[in-house]
Amino acid sequence: MNKNKTNKTVSNAFVTIVSIVFISIIILFSTINQPFRTNAVSITQSHKTTADPRQQQVELNTVENNNNNNKINSISGKDRPIEEILIQRDQLREGLVACKSELNDQVSRIQRMEKDLSKSNNNNKEGKLFKKNLISQSTIEKQIKIDTLGNWNLWFDADNSILSKTGDVQVKQHSPQREEKVVFFTEKWEGPSSTYATTLSFHNEKQEHVTRLYYRCYPGELDISFDQKTCFAESVDGKTFVKPKLNIFSNAYNAVIEGMEGHNFAPFIDTNPKAIEKNQKFKGVGGIDPTVFPYNTSAFALGKILKRFKQDPNYEWGLYGFHSNDGIKWTKTAKPLIAKEGLDSLNVILWSEKLQEYQMYGRFWAKCKDRKYDKCVMPYRRSVFKATSKNFYDGWSSLKELVFNPEYPSAEGLYTNAIVSLPLVNNFLIGFPKRFNGIRHRVKEHPEPGVSDTTIITSNGDGLTWNREFKAAWLRPGRSTRNWSQRSNMIASGIRFDKNEWSLYGTMHYQWDDCHMQRLSIRPYGFASVYGSYDGGNVVTSQIVFSDNIIKKMASSDDKSKLVLKINYATSAFGSIMIELLKSESKATNNDDNGKSSSDDVTKLLQSKTMYGDDLEEIVIWEKTKEGSGGGGDDIKDIILNSKKSGHMLFLKFNLEDADVFAWKFDV
Repeated sequence: MNKNKTNKTVSNAFVTIVSIVFISIIILFSTINQPFRTNAVSITQSHKTTADPRQQQVELNTVENNNNNNKINSISGKDRPIEEILIQRDQLREGLVACKSELNDQVSRIQRMEKDLSKSNNNNKEGKLFKKNLISQSTIEKQIKIDTLGNWNLWFDADNSILSKTGDVQVKQHSPQREEKVVFFTEKWEGPSSTYATTLSFHNEKQEHVTRLYYRCYPGELDISFDQKTCFAESVDGKTFVKPKLNIFSNAYNAVIEGMEGHNFAPFIDTNPKAIEKNQKFKGVGGIDPTVFPYNTSAFALGKILKRFKQDPNYEWGLYGFHSNDGIKWTKTAKPLIAKEGLDSLNVILWSEKLQEYQMYGRFWAKCKDRKYDKCVMPYRRSVFKATSKNFYDGWSSLKELVFNPEYPSAEGLYTNAIVSLPLVNNFLIGFPKRFNGIRHRVKEHPEPGVSDTTIITSNGDGLTWNREFKAAWLRPGRSTRNWSQRSNMIASGIRFDKNEWSLYGTMHYQWDDCHMQRLSIRPYGFASVYGSYDGGNVVTSQIVFSDNIIKKMASSDDKSKLVLKINYATSAFGSIMIELLKSESKATNNDDNGKSSSDDVTKLLQSKTMYGDDLEEIVIWEKTKEGSGGGGDDIKDIILNSKKSGHMLFLKFNLEDADVFAWKFDV
């Protein structure tokens, strides 16, 4: 809508309303109130000429009787003027009702006009801002690279994935749902200190989707002993777990590891093709080195801690490696992989196919930069390190502390990390570190201070720099009082990926008699979304760049595949999503004489049909354009190829009303 035309329309409507109201008020007061003004004058004059109150009362009664007689005469037709006034009064009342209705209609029209005008202004502002951004160097450099069709794009690190936002939209975190309590540590060799859990999910020989849960089982109050074991439970559906009677150890039928390495044993499935060839599909790490704990600085304290560990004089402290063909019978390395580091909680190892290396993420003690500012209890803080190796068994690099953006305050000690890669996302890692506050003591009947929760970190680079898009807790302790004591709410490493639901598992009620593992559920890729409120808004992605391999394949005459856009989304019953495919010049060459961006910098190439519902992978249907394209997928392919040839930049614009978009992808 034209801005000047809209303002003129609003002004005319306002003048009309004011005129109607003003005329109605004049007529009403000049007619309806006439008889009452006449009577009032008579009474006033009577009061002026009569001093006796009794006489005044007689005259008042006379006035009242005259009024009653007038009413009677009006009904009988003897006094027509009074009757006409009453009729006119009623007519005016009806007119005022109609006027009020018209007034409400006019107000509604004005409100709609103002809303349209506001949208028009916002769109104009957005367009100007968008165009301005498009010709900047930073916009050209900010890219969403599509290296593989079928891989999902998420909203973490919004600074790089989103070019602009307009209206009431935000990148929103989604917490999991608490589901079944799946494993209770009730066996005499388990107990309330059982924790540091890892889940491995895979298809067995029967093609069953199996989830194995490995966890430290130790009944003592202190978790530092050579008597510790790693125990084992298994499930086919991820909800009902059984503890198999393996009988590897006579005093614990479901244990697979015994010794100090059982303190924090963490297995993983090695996807390195060489490992599979050597029948070493399963690998793991476990072990600690108490001699380098930063808070054990005195010889006396160190002696006490080593005595508590019942040190074997021939035992070499550190993090040992393990390998297995079935994940049950394990072989330990002769020497530790890493020593002289703080390794006493859960350590995670991944194989990176892209970098062709093993990546380890583990417990790290880092110096507080500023104890007063960081609120450090000790000179050191709990954090996370990264180390790498090409062959797992040796050659591990020096430990480097992860870099967080924004930086973690030292008061938020990171006890574990639970880092895992997500399927069908390019070079993307997500972690669920447990944040530990050792000062707070909410449950007074529990002997130990400390409370903890879980947050989210992500990385789509080298795994050393991590993004904290959300600083708030992903998993809060909740209503259970026993989760408000030390070291509960610890997420196990690993995710079970089912088609319609993902499952994670967490340690709850740590060091209580009902300590257990609980399943947590979330929709696939549903950790975060871009959300538009009921009032609506939109986001424009950073420029989308397809790899040369994809372009080459699409340009091939042999390629008959249909390219489509899919989204993982959810709306309310009244919400909606509409998507636009936009293009712009890749360089600031389309300028007028004043150096300003011309009006044709941004072009809408395609517009989708309005979408609503809740779907994990719905294909976007495009509206027919004037040229007759749309409704299919070949037009997208043509647009991408033409944009590559002409040097245009491509963007997606999501228009959202009470709707979430969790992920999107191009697929065939």
